[in-house]
Amino acid sequence: MAFLRHLALTCIACLFASALHAQQSDFYAGKTIKIIVGYGPGSSYDGYARLIAQNAGRYIKGNPNFVVENLPGAGSLTALNFAVNLAPQDGTVIAAIGATLPFGPLLGEKAARFDALKLNWLPSPGSDTSTLTIWHTSPVKTLEDARTHELILASNAITGSSSLYGRLLSEVLGLKIRLVYGYTGGVTDALLATEKGEVDGHPSVSWSVLKSRPEWLRDHKVRVLTYFGGPKNPEIEAYDGAILADDLIKPGADRQLWDLGMAPSILGRPYVMGPGVPQERVEIIANAMMATFNDEEVRKMAARQQLDLSPLSRESVREVIAKTYASPKETVNRLTALFGERP
Repeated sequence: MAFLRHLALTCIACLFASALHAQQSDFYAGKTIKIIVGYGPGSSYDGYARLIAQNAGRYIKGNPNFVVENLPGAGSLTALNFAVNLAPQDGTVIAAIGATLPFGPLLGEKAARFDALKLNWLPSPGSDTSTLTIWHTSPVKTLEDARTHELILASNAITGSSSLYGRLLSEVLGLKIRLVYGYTGGVTDALLATEKGEVDGHPSVSWSVLKSRPEWLRDHKVRVLTYFGGPKNPEIEAYDGAILADDLIKPGADRQLWDLGMAPSILGRPYVMGPGVPQERVEIIANAMMATFNDEEVRKMAARQQLDLSPLSRESVREVIAKTYASPKETVNRLTALFGERP
């Protein structure tokens, strides 16, 4: 029975792939598509990119080859600038980048040499539920402790997403957070530093990443002080009694600031192509990615790797970005002050 069900699902996937092929040109036949990941090997960004690379080709006419290349640096800005300004604009290069980067120009990031509203955004694997996570040996036991005792937290870069979330938590919840930059391998490097005692923890570890270390959760090696970026999660709250950060923030200026700052979390792990890529090819890649994310066998593969899939369409990603760029100026100015270096 299980075999027949698997066969039926395989046939459905083949029929869907054939339908997509019928609508496509032959451009990608014999081509290699590069996914440039702005973080090091072993990161969750790398994991999702390799999942796409292993499976998306069959949804593209000509079954092109996908390869993943890691190009860490400046919180993945190096990868984005490469895809936008240096890579061929023929649809063979995709960048997997940090979630704050689409908002870099809005927030005054001088090195962000692009217009976010003109880039070709692709589907995202899904929004992120992030956690403020610390190692069990830290003297901080609760969120209230973190208001009086300094937390030293690892981050990738000054303008990286983890840095922005750390400053937002400090600003809105009154936490004493000091960020240590330079963990360019993403959360993988940061968690290794946490385990070694170099830092207390990390401001925005995704829950799926924590679940990929089941022994940490089983043995309570880490504490989750709060979580954010998604809806209420009974699993997280059952683990450590953590409260959704949104429930701690009252209406008003702080709430507006928080909601604007959560836009990157909604995007999760953005994928993008340069502004000069022909729209027909953007649509081919976007459709192949959505088909991959919704493929039942791929979803099983993702679950085995502790990678959550709740995909956002290309249109949804573009809508979040456009809405953020239309935010009130005073709220944007306040978030801009948190985006760069702070004393």
